[in-house]
Amino acid sequence: MPSAMKTDKFADPIMPLPEALRPSLAKNHSPCVSVLMAACNAELTIHEALTSVVAQTFTDFEIIVVDDASNDRTVEIVRSINDPRIHLIQQKRNQGVTRTRQCALLAARGEYVAVLDADDVARPKRLECQIEFLSRSPDIVVVGSAIDMIDARGVQINTIIPPCEPLSIKWALLFGNPVAHSSTMYRREPILKLGGYDANVYAGEDYDLWGRIVQSGGLIAQLPTPLVRLRQHTRSLSLTEPPSSRDYYIQTIQKHIRWLTGQNVTAEVARVLHSNPPQPLINEAAATEALHLIADCLDVMMRNMRLTRKHARQIVELAVNELLRVARRHPRLFPMALMTAFKSALHHHPSCLLKWSMLKLWLGTACPLAYRTWVKTK
Repeated sequence: MPSAMKTDKFADPIMPLPEALRPSLAKNHSPCVSVLMAACNAELTIHEALTSVVAQTFTDFEIIVVDDASNDRTVEIVRSINDPRIHLIQQKRNQGVTRTRQCALLAARGEYVAVLDADDVARPKRLECQIEFLSRSPDIVVVGSAIDMIDARGVQINTIIPPCEPLSIKWALLFGNPVAHSSTMYRREPILKLGGYDANVYAGEDYDLWGRIVQSGGLIAQLPTPLVRLRQHTRSLSLTEPPSSRDYYIQTIQKHIRWLTGQNVTAEVARVLHSNPPQPLINEAAATEALHLIADCLDVMMRNMRLTRKHARQIVELAVNELLRVARRHPRLFPMALMTAFKSALHHHPSCLLKWSMLKLWLGTACPLAYRTWVKTK
């Protein structure tokens, strides 16, 4: 993922909550935040997920749990937690995760909506940090955060720092989903105006939604502080969904590219562009087309957006990184990728070629690729 830009706006989310946003539970009013939790056979993890929300420093919220026809003790565990802010909705038949999320969204009453999956854990200040950020950033529709990856036992695996500024996220969305759904909080009304989660999207419903937000002019940001612990285990949706469901991610990439450039790209080219492809790539023609398409995306963004010098350099660096990422997986195309990257940087922002981070990128990628290409041609 592209690295987060160091700006004051995104650097320190741990700030005192404005007095106007502090809850007054004695009053009978709609909650400030609705926390949505879709659950299906989550008996092993849902108690920890719910208690992590109940223990939040910000307390003016409701939790809407939609059980998608579980056949284990999920419902029993939810009912065992004695907190009036928890509301349980039971679906008699299994509807799938997208329809379950939409059911929860339509039941929400809060101005803000936070998402937490039934196998994940929220940090104590998660809601407080994100509400504070959205309250001082009226132009932002969705805010996510960095995430701590944990295993089935709750042991931390690593920390993922995603792209944080809206421009970086807009670029990253062309090639994959840089926003962890379970880390997000968004404004309810703008999302409802877009129709919420598309019931026709079986998998990657969040990726589809982020794309529609950006295409409607909305902005997405992320905080560099980990506010959620994402559990990776054998029952995770990303690990259990059938390979065919990954086609939805490819279709979303195709839609994003078509929206930005007006070009229709094949599924094979979209797989090359996908930042986390489901299978090894062997189609050299598709990879060649993908290189040209990345350069076209850069041209369109530089031409149609009013970018500051700093943001222009940022986009050029992201495009160069994407070109070299494709080259890493297709060493035979290294000379073309290198030349395309150099021409794009020279045309749009020549000074970035002299930046130390770019020099490290060239040296760290170009030299090993050049050596491997030379060895293979001998």
